[in-house]
Amino acid sequence: MELQRNKFKIVGIPILYIILWFTMIFFLFQLTDFLEYSDIRFRFLGELIPCASILFLGFTFNRYFEKNRLIQRFFFNGKDVLFGVLAGLMWFFLAFSFYYLLNNIEFDFFKFSHAFVWIFAIFLNTVMQEYLVRGFLYEYIKYYGNTFLAILLTTGFFLIMHGGAIEAGYIPILNIISMSLLMSLILEAKQNLIPVIIMHLIWNILGGLLFNSVNLAEDYPSYVHLTVEGPHLLSGGEFLLEGSIITFFINLVLILYFFRKYFLKSKFKTI
Repeated sequence: MELQRNKFKIVGIPILYIILWFTMIFFLFQLTDFLEYSDIRFRFLGELIPCASILFLGFTFNRYFEKNRLIQRFFFNGKDVLFGVLAGLMWFFLAFSFYYLLNNIEFDFFKFSHAFVWIFAIFLNTVMQEYLVRGFLYEYIKYYGNTFLAILLTTGFFLIMHGGAIEAGYIPILNIISMSLLMSLILEAKQNLIPVIIMHLIWNILGGLLFNSVNLAEDYPSYVHLTVEGPHLLSGGEFLLEGSIITFFINLVLILYFFRKYFLKSKFKTI
């Protein structure tokens, strides 16, 4: 009986939490259904409602149902912010540099307006993803289970959130899985969600909004449009950088580097 109760706590409660989140999003969108929006306002609202809902639900759930037992790792530490910026830039430009060198790429440049609003919309989307996956679900599963189970289940959920990768083939799947593992590793290394959000945000802004090499929602603009020719394994096809084996190898290199730096010796036992 106790084992069944534990299984329900680890799996059942998070599922109910997600169902409640979707219900909340649906209800809030219904309240705004009568309004007319331009593309940018519709996208902004489409990122704001899920983000605000998951933050409200997560902090409320933790305070009133978990009695603040779950760690909310939001620490605005200058060193961690700098780490997130530098690690995010290194992550993207390592992958993109090899992607550029190993493929035949042509650049077409475009202009788009309201850049700050689009960037803020990506920020909301990134916060929503990282708080849902590693800010709440990860902490909940880790508290009632263990770190390994938290990494395993949240990586699976992160993959489901990027369902297009599942249909695209094994390379995009490996890229999403390795990215999630990298983010979880950084979370454990820094004990802070902020650098994780910053790294993910830089990847999406540079890859999606600037270089158009990362797939965002279709209505997001981009400053550069790429025409890529090369073997599908390297070019990634329609999924570009996130469908390329290059990204997978860069993710693996960074996973091994950060694991060795933070966990191989003294900190290994903490995870």
